[in-house]
Amino acid sequence: MDLPYLVAVDLDGTLLGDDKRVSARTQAAIAAVSDAGHHVVAVTGRGHESAAPLLAHIPAIEYIVGSNGAYAYRVATGSLDWSQPIRTAEADRWIALIRARLPGACFGWESEAGTVYEEEFLALRVDPLADDPDVAGTQSPGGDLHKLFVRSPSVTGRELQGFVTDLLIGAAEVSSSGIPFVEVTAAGVDKGSGLVRIARALDVPLDRTIVFGDNLNDVPMFRMAGSAVAMGNAVAEIRALADRVTSPNTADGVAEMLETLLVHGMR
Repeated sequence: MDLPYLVAVDLDGTLLGDDKRVSARTQAAIAAVSDAGHHVVAVTGRGHESAAPLLAHIPAIEYIVGSNGAYAYRVATGSLDWSQPIRTAEADRWIALIRARLPGACFGWESEAGTVYEEEFLALRVDPLADDPDVAGTQSPGGDLHKLFVRSPSVTGRELQGFVTDLLIGAAEVSSSGIPFVEVTAAGVDKGSGLVRIARALDVPLDRTIVFGDNLNDVPMFRMAGSAVAMGNAVAEIRALADRVTSPNTADGVAEMLETLLVHGMR
């Protein structure tokens, strides 16, 4: 076999169906890719505490690059290989700045010790928070801070992402996966940087990486990859960056493309 490829898959809206499960067909396709000598990793906005249980029945997935590229969780050992956390002082400064400019803004913290959300954040919840536990609190629960959640009762979606990006420009990365709140990571930390680091760790050149995604937080990963596959349900920005488009997540789009690549060549 030639040098291996690295296949990096987003989870929600991509690998997972709308029932948050990985279909039997997709499991088989991932196993076949691994058996052929290639690497498979998940690159997700989820934390590993919510992602790992969803992937427990797919041993071919070696790593979870979680919290939009903030760290690499080695599935076999249950440990972090590397982490790019937010400094506590920086997070405090960002929160103060956002509160001053956006009255009513509320926050959540995702760290190695767990995830907590302000009561006001939870009160606005009408969407699944990546299956994380709804633990209420007023500050990070401790450990390395991987991601900050921001939401507002008056500004949502892309408008909120633009607002927070403008406030924190140059200091942080602000992303959205199509839900009302936004997620903030340290400067230079996104799915693209996560892909670069995990490819380097696995000794795979970037031109031998194949990524799958559907939403705005996948844009940095699509820009770095050797080949990018948009799901049939992907947003316009992802489709514009894609080399190929597959079927939606609800129609086994990841499996469909992996089966094709295994027959015609991983490129």
